[in-house]
Amino acid sequence: MKVNCSFFSRVTMLCCLSFCCKDSESAGQAVKAVGGENVTLPCSYNVEKYGMLHICWGRGELSYSKCFNTIISTDGLKVTHRQSDRYQLLSGLSTGNISLTIINVREDDSGTYGCRLEIPGPLNDQKHHIVLTVEQAPTATTPPFTTVTTTSECTAASANSSASHDVFTSSGQSTALSREAANRDAALCAVMVSFLLAGVFLAAFVVFMCEYELLQLVTHTFGENNASHRWHCFDIIIFCCRQNADE
Repeated sequence: MKVNCSFFSRVTMLCCLSFCCKDSESAGQAVKAVGGENVTLPCSYNVEKYGMLHICWGRGELSYSKCFNTIISTDGLKVTHRQSDRYQLLSGLSTGNISLTIINVREDDSGTYGCRLEIPGPLNDQKHHIVLTVEQAPTATTPPFTTVTTTSECTAASANSSASHDVFTSSGQSTALSREAANRDAALCAVMVSFLLAGVFLAAFVVFMCEYELLQLVTHTFGENNASHRWHCFDIIIFCCRQNADE
């Protein structure tokens, strides 16, 4: 039997090439999260060895080139594409830690995610797959609320109503008392003003009478005919009295 060695050599060569040239790929890592939280999908590389690499994150299995359904990608220095602000690279590109953080994760975020490191050279890229499972956040359940009215509650409600009525009545009485006090204070103020005015008039009358008596004394001393000496002396006496009063 003649064997075609050329055919087997070609098959063997293709198998070797496919094995040797296949991208480095890690098995899928499982990550679980609860809805509403922030979850981080790990991925990193050695910056000192490879330098700053182009990377991308995608939903689903990664192909032989780029990312399928890319959600975020970088050129090594900055983010060049972002599908949503919920996808963040918070660790810093310069550190080589390119872990993907999903903000406020939801149940529909569950599935396979791929991180691709584009290493220079033919088919040198590294691929990492993460399987994310998001569980529903637990919801607090409260027992049904039933209203039961008892005799004690009815009595308390009646007492509260009576207390409210008493408060209203006492409030009205206090308002009436306040008005009565205000009227009494106004009447007292009017009486005090009347006494003050009467005192002023009385003082003016006393001064007038004193000056009149003094005038009679001067007139009696100098006589009615010597008017100039009489008025001059009267003015001096009045001036001296006022000076003493001021001191």
